[in-house]
Amino acid sequence: MGGVSFGNEFQRRTFSMLLSQPIPRAVIWREKMLVLGASGCCWPLAAIWACLWFFVPRGWADLDAVLLLPLVGLCAFCGAPCWTLQSGNGTVGVVSAAGVPSAIAIIGALAGQVLRFSKLGIGEEELSLPLVLLYLPFVYWLGYSKFKGMEAFDAPARELKLPARLEAIIERRLAAVSARLTGRLGA
Repeated sequence: MGGVSFGNEFQRRTFSMLLSQPIPRAVIWREKMLVLGASGCCWPLAAIWACLWFFVPRGWADLDAVLLLPLVGLCAFCGAPCWTLQSGNGTVGVVSAAGVPSAIAIIGALAGQVLRFSKLGIGEEELSLPLVLLYLPFVYWLGYSKFKGMEAFDAPARELKLPARLEAIIERRLAAVSARLTGRLGA
């Protein structure tokens, strides 16, 4: 959902029309983020409810799993618009919104092991959470500042293309399937 907020504008080549509206960029950003937040709020709430239902009878044995689900939602909310605006592609924005916080968490865990925080009573993975929490406001601000500084210009959009061989294979298989569709479904 995070990559869709700006990714569709790039894909449909309507981003220059969005920027040329006589509305302040801050208002456009706020409205897009409110819609993204409202639409993305349902899944984390359902996940929290499922975690409460599962973990309360077990005595909160694994609190990290409960914290992980809202954190993933926050990473998508803050990161996907930023990375979509940086790359100009919704797919790359979504992949980056998942990959960058994961890489930060891995680097934090590795740094925790290398620096031997376990001898101080701090777990290795406990360095990851503060790093990811620092990442969230930074990437949100980065996306906002990128959006405020963008200019409306009509340049050709970059699209992901399949290799010719792979496209031919997929096209042949889809043509074979569509030839078998008849009746009300095939019309």
